[in-house]
Amino acid sequence: MKILNYILLCMLLAGVSCQDNDPPDDTPIPLNGTTWKLAGSVNAETGILKEFEPTACAECFTLTFNSDHEASGHSIIMDVEIDLLNLDPTKPIQKIYYDEGGYPDGHDFRMAIFWAESFTVTHKELKLYYNNKNNKAEYLLFKRI
Repeated sequence: MKILNYILLCMLLAGVSCQDNDPPDDTPIPLNGTTWKLAGSVNAETGILKEFEPTACAECFTLTFNSDHEASGHSIIMDVEIDLLNLDPTKPIQKIYYDEGGYPDGHDFRMAIFWAESFTVTHKELKLYYNNKNNKAEYLLFKRI
C-alpha cells in the first residue's frame, strides 16, 4: 500500500511540475524584431479565409515590428504603418486610394490596416480585427515567419 501511495504522489508531483513550466495565457508576446506574412482575410462569422493576390510575392502583405507595438509593412507597391496601441478606425483617410498595379487586394490590405480596431497575438498568429464598409466583422490573419 505504501508503494502505491508513493507512486500516486510521484505522479501528482510530476503533473504539477509540468503545469508550472507552461507560460500563462496572459504572458505578453514580444513582437519587436518579428516579421509576419498575411495568410488572408477571415470572415469572423463563417471562418472562411480569402487569400490576397498575388500569392507568389514574398514581400507583399507583410508586417515587421520595430517595437512591441509599432510595425511597418508592405502591401504590393505601397508601404503601411500600424501602431497596435493607437488603433483608431475613425482617423481621417490619408494615402489610401493609390493603384496597386491592378491588384485590388493591395488596396483592401491597406484599408484593413487603416480600419483596424483591435488585435490578438500568439507566438504563431496575429489577428488584426477590422470592420469593413459592409459592416461584416473580419480580421487579417498573419503567420509569423
